[in-house]
Amino acid sequence: MLRELFMSLIHTLFGPPPGKGRPNHHDVVEERLAFTARLPTSSQGLWFDASFDLVVVWYRAAGSEHARDRAVLQGALIREAARRSTDFALGDHGRAQAEVSCALTEGGGFGVRTIHDLGVGVALTAHEEDLALERQRQLVWHRAEVAREEHRVRMRRVQELREEVLHDPLVARVWWFEQHQERWNEIAVAGAALDLLSPCQVSGSDTGHAWPGGTTSAEEPEEDPVLDAFLSGLEGHEKAAVLQRLTDILEAFERRDLAQRLREQWPQS
Repeated sequence: MLRELFMSLIHTLFGPPPGKGRPNHHDVVEERLAFTARLPTSSQGLWFDASFDLVVVWYRAAGSEHARDRAVLQGALIREAARRSTDFALGDHGRAQAEVSCALTEGGGFGVRTIHDLGVGVALTAHEEDLALERQRQLVWHRAEVAREEHRVRMRRVQELREEVLHDPLVARVWWFEQHQERWNEIAVAGAALDLLSPCQVSGSDTGHAWPGGTTSAEEPEEDPVLDAFLSGLEGHEKAAVLQRLTDILEAFERRDLAQRLREQWPQS
């Protein structure tokens, strides 16, 4: 106890013993600095708001040199923080703050020789409006991705139908019957509609290929031969009813162009 009191008295009167590397209090000055800056994020056009709080112990220097060193330190801190923050999205400001704080704490004096000791605190925040915009961007992006994938699935299905079903009239009718067995009496009407969707019919109307019956697209028949053969044995009122149901089927398949063709070719329907 007496030894500790004696050593405390010696340190108070004469300072710490040599070799400890601690400067005389007359050679250093402590200063507290605070400033703000905007730091980039990985979210395009959006920024973190950063608040820096420093406690700096400087070796004494001339006024101009001290001002220059303070500006150099501030610039170095902002550059290092920006280099770290750009890896994080705006909504991830908590992790960004932890990463930036670790980097600045381990940075020593950042090349400024007049710094004896440095303590750095930094807080990153984001405006609520910017966070809402970031959430909206992510939501729109995910919705667009889902829509694109749904479109790709639909188009793959269309390709499968063209290659595996619609290429052959009999296969197309069997395919339709397999899905609507309780509507077996509508096979003829559905088959006529499927014939209009077949690749042969489409290519004939678009490229001038031959239509069934020997005509070309340049001299398109007034009525489809398949429908004409099917409807030839029906009475007028029956024919109109069947054509109406056929038009409804085409519209259900979202082929309003073919439904309009039916109306133009058989106005009595």
